[in-house]
Amino acid sequence: MISALAGGGPWSRVELWKLAPQGFDALPLDVVAGRRPPSAGTKTITRDPRHDERSQTDTAPAPSAGALRPTWVKPALLIAILIEFGFLFALRWPPVISTGFAVETAPDHVSDAEGVFETRFVNQLDLPYAHSSALVALDGGRVRAFWVGGSRESAPDVKIYSAVFEPDQGAWTNERVIITRETVRRQLARHVIALGNPATMRDETGRIFLWFVSVSAGGWSGSAINLTTSDDDGVTWSPVRRLITSPHFNLSTLVKAPPFRFEDGAIGLPVYHEHLGIFGELLRLDPEGNLVHKQRLSHGRSLLQPLIVPRSRDEATAFFRPRRSAPRRVHAVSTSDGGAHWTRPMPLPIPNPGGPSAGT
Repeated sequence: MISALAGGGPWSRVELWKLAPQGFDALPLDVVAGRRPPSAGTKTITRDPRHDERSQTDTAPAPSAGALRPTWVKPALLIAILIEFGFLFALRWPPVISTGFAVETAPDHVSDAEGVFETRFVNQLDLPYAHSSALVALDGGRVRAFWVGGSRESAPDVKIYSAVFEPDQGAWTNERVIITRETVRRQLARHVIALGNPATMRDETGRIFLWFVSVSAGGWSGSAINLTTSDDDGVTWSPVRRLITSPHFNLSTLVKAPPFRFEDGAIGLPVYHEHLGIFGELLRLDPEGNLVHKQRLSHGRSLLQPLIVPRSRDEATAFFRPRRSAPRRVHAVSTSDGGAHWTRPMPLPIPNPGGPSAGT
């Protein structure tokens, strides 16, 4: 089938040329308000084998646009959708080969003296919206913070900001923009309408990993996880790359809580899915940040934003934020075999009105 734009003025139309036994049928479709001009019909162009000339004759009015659609289109689309969602809910990764959690111990220089707790603002810009902060420890007692800020949640002007706490000065540096929507769109060559939820860690070589969410369509259910790294404590950053985490068009996977390390050097990144089903998952990444395994932590439509806290080489607990359909309490699952298997979610006697958890 060949399409061409024909005519001009208020009755410009698109002509669809369909191969017929006697030649080509021209099916003019009006593109103004989706209607055909009152005088439009079907033009049949035939070839006269004796003179090798074309002549045009008017025939009956053209069929409607719905009549042009082959009868197999709707069943084929339905089958494709069922297959796609079948992959989403039936896909099973290979069994987890547990290597144990890497449990951090307190540095030798940490004293038993009572700690200091104080509150201060990190961001200096007077933005209406500042949200979803993440911290990473640097050398010399410095701390780098990341957060998203803009006019409102999911707004096109939301950017990822960062600032550093300098212990010698006892103050935070002025924030600067790390990532913008335009930067992500240009580097990924993808449509991006919003940013959110940074999560970060620093490996033994000093490289900082920064994961964050980008929205390509709709709301948070149209999200994907991206990664950028820095080898100079956050001064410069590598090009953004997108993690492939879901068979569902690689959409609807979000990050919120900080990652942790496995004993073999792999990275554990708690994530959650937020479309049709709403549940927690655990991504296992290699030391370069590439996905090697994914594991379901919960099911259904009620728990999201898991926070995983390793307690020993074999034991860890994942804490969940409840949705409206779940009791307004923190929910938890646990493992005793290094993350190979997790218990069913159970509510804890800790109230949660609907916010994420943080812990260590």
